[in-house]
Amino acid sequence: MSDIFQEVDEEVRSDRFKAYWQAYGAYIIATAVLIILITSGRVIWKDYTESRAEAESESFANAFQLEESGKSSEAIAAYNDLAATASTGVATLAQLRAAGALLAAGREDEAIAAYEHLAGDDRADREIRELASLNAASLMMGRNPSDDVRARLEKLAVDDGAWKSSAKELLGVMAYREGDMETARALFTDLLAANDAPRSLRTRVAAFLSMMDAAEGVADNKDTTNDAPQGEGQS
Repeated sequence: MSDIFQEVDEEVRSDRFKAYWQAYGAYIIATAVLIILITSGRVIWKDYTESRAEAESESFANAFQLEESGKSSEAIAAYNDLAATASTGVATLAQLRAAGALLAAGREDEAIAAYEHLAGDDRADREIRELASLNAASLMMGRNPSDDVRARLEKLAVDDGAWKSSAKELLGVMAYREGDMETARALFTDLLAANDAPRSLRTRVAAFLSMMDAAEGVADNKDTTNDAPQGEGQS
């Protein structure tokens, strides 16, 4: 009797499995295929990105070698090709190097344009964009209207600016050149006391302040000499 019940139970389970498979078998197969495709796709993408990264690194190294060899035109062309075709990180670095190579070759107008283009590239990190903007502004000093350059630097000199110390230093240099010693001294003094400012930068502003102190000392001595009473018989 138990054998009969067992056979009946097996038939029932078999019928249930057939019905279940007829209802959901296609979905199970599709899910399995999708998992296989996703897994294999990840492997293929990983292999592709690794090979692409190797190719881009090699291309960048070749461009850098051209630059180091003094072949600036070829290097700039190679950097520009990478900037147009490479992944975001390499493309950004290539743009930065291309601008530097233009500057080294004496092509300042083109270098400024390249830095400004990078400064406006939303794909690049904020720090890189601000560095490009800072470089463009520094090249514009003495070439472009002072108010324009000052406005650019003031945007970079904000508290959360990646290059705020360098921007403030350039603002101080501009004020010094224009004879605005009060503004220059205030900027240099703040930078000298700023713990987050690079040491080399603080060394430079300390030298500026010493130079300003010496110049003011000479001026004070001249004023004292001119104001001193003249001796008898002198006209």
